[in-house]
Amino acid sequence: MRFKKIIFVLFLSVIALFIQSCNEQPTGVGISLIYDTLSVKIAGAINDSILGSIKTVQKDIIIFNSSCYYVGRTDSLYAIGMIRIEYLDSNLAYLTADRISQCYLKMIPQRYSVGDTISNNLSFKIYKIKQYWSALTIADSIYDDKITFHSKFFDDVVQGSYSGHIALKDSMDPLNINLNPQLMIDWFKLKRDTSTTDWGIALIPDNNSNVIHQFNHTAVGTDTFSRSSVIIVYKDSNNVDNTREFLAGVGASIVTRKGNPPQDRIIIQGSTEIMTKINFNLSKIPRDAAILYSEMELTLDNSNSYNANSLLDSVIQVGIARDDNLDSTLKDISPGYRTSGTDKFVFVGNNINMLVEDIVRNYRTGNIVIQAQGFSEVRKIDQMAFFGPDCNDPDKRPKLKIVYTTRLKR
Repeated sequence: MRFKKIIFVLFLSVIALFIQSCNEQPTGVGISLIYDTLSVKIAGAINDSILGSIKTVQKDIIIFNSSCYYVGRTDSLYAIGMIRIEYLDSNLAYLTADRISQCYLKMIPQRYSVGDTISNNLSFKIYKIKQYWSALTIADSIYDDKITFHSKFFDDVVQGSYSGHIALKDSMDPLNINLNPQLMIDWFKLKRDTSTTDWGIALIPDNNSNVIHQFNHTAVGTDTFSRSSVIIVYKDSNNVDNTREFLAGVGASIVTRKGNPPQDRIIIQGSTEIMTKINFNLSKIPRDAAILYSEMELTLDNSNSYNANSLLDSVIQVGIARDDNLDSTLKDISPGYRTSGTDKFVFVGNNINMLVEDIVRNYRTGNIVIQAQGFSEVRKIDQMAFFGPDCNDPDKRPKLKIVYTTRLKR
């Protein structure tokens, strides 16, 4: 038995020695195969003149149940908030206005704000929403025009209003706004008499508002404190005082930029569907090349960027797509990392690799579209501007660096 163990140990030793000798270097045939068939090359964006033009467009979206919503306006942005109550009790349809002593909207402001955070004047009115809305609703379906922001989507009767200064503290106090009690009475009756639900309320900023505030909205689990709600204090059928809180099941907002976005630089802005199309000519790369690595480098234009009252992120998430008409849904997410001590952001990932390979194989010349994506980007309205291809400093222009392999001719 001991002799068999010795033989087995010797056998393993021989195998290990054989494996080690094989790994020291490839055989002559292997070396010849590698160097005869493959060549690693780098295509530089500037030297190879692969950078073309850019085009930036705005396609409004709705921020739907993304843990926050915005209300207010600045010189360049206009933000409305929309709230829909989760559950209405039809058993309260007997209530009349004289039985309700208090009716108010409770909102949970966050410290994040955009605009004039010094004078910090937030002013808005509350209207009843008259039509169905969802995650697919956009500004073009709400506003008659984007100059006056007039809309038939909302009722003309003011249900409540607010105007004041919200102190920016580490721990923010709830904002309580008186509402017309008839609003809730109508909704209770609607719930009792029909299958139609309420469409909620809209918070529309006034012209004298100079700041946009972020309000928390969490519609997941049992976190009720972070959700907007309508609270009523009333006398029940036995004339006993009662208090009920009706939580918002849906919170959303539409943030609209005023005017057209600039065309001489690349814009990435959270909460607005700003999309920039960058054109690249990759015809110098052989069609049969294998794309091993790709990265896109953008240089931040600090003079045209702003980051509200928070620090600018060193990592941003963008959606990447290959699209000619700027009408595709950007589903692929790629991170952009700020190079330490510089204004350069480098975007890498398999998504960029696949797009580059698609352009090389099928189109030769193509576009890469980028747009702010991801949870952290939705929760901010920060604008990041990057230098475009016409920048006087070549080092600040967008760059696409590609590493690829080709087969050598014999």
